Parts: sequence; C-alpha cells; structure tokens
Amino acid sequence: MTGPGFVVLEIYSLTYFSPRDEENLFSWLGSVPAVEKIRGEGDSIYLSVATTLGDNDLSELISIFTRYGIDMAQLSVFDDGRFPWLRKKGMFWYEPIFG
Repeated sequence: MTGPGFVVLEIYSLTYFSPRDEENLFSWLGSVPAVEKIRGEGDSIYLSVATTLGDNDLSELISIFTRYGIDMAQLSVFDDGRFPWLRKKGMFWYEPIFG
C-alpha cells in the first residue's frame, strides 16, 4: 500500500513478551521521524513512512524490524538508489530484505 509521499508497512502476528515490550515497540516506532502515522487494525499495525526518509530513519526501521522479527522484505521498497549501503551483501539485513 502506498500513497503520495509515503509508503505503508505492515506489522502482523507480533508476539509481545510483556506489556513494557509492547510499549517499547510503539515508543521506538514513534521516535523515528519518518514514521508519520501508526495505526492498529485487528492483529496488524500499519506504519505510514515518509518516502523522504534518511539513512538514520531506515537504519532504525531495520533495527526495529530485526528486533521484533517483522517481515523485512517490505523494506525493499526503499531500494531506490538513495541507500547504496542497503545492498551491501553480507550485512545482517541483506538476506531478510532481498532474499
């Protein structure tokens, strides 16, 4: 799902290990400047992420997705040439994003 100026990423089937774990996820997501909106619906959480995100924002999303076991393949939407480091083979995120 996309729209003008943003993409929507989905977090689904997430397991929290404590109430604070859930709080920490939402706090961490809310601290990423490119995350414009966080919306829950059923068992899913939808993130509206600005397409103008920078290196730090993408790094944070990679960290969050890794930590919580979120499907990282959807981060390939940001493989538009602005982040050449994203395609660096051997990095921990390469396989989960690009297979």
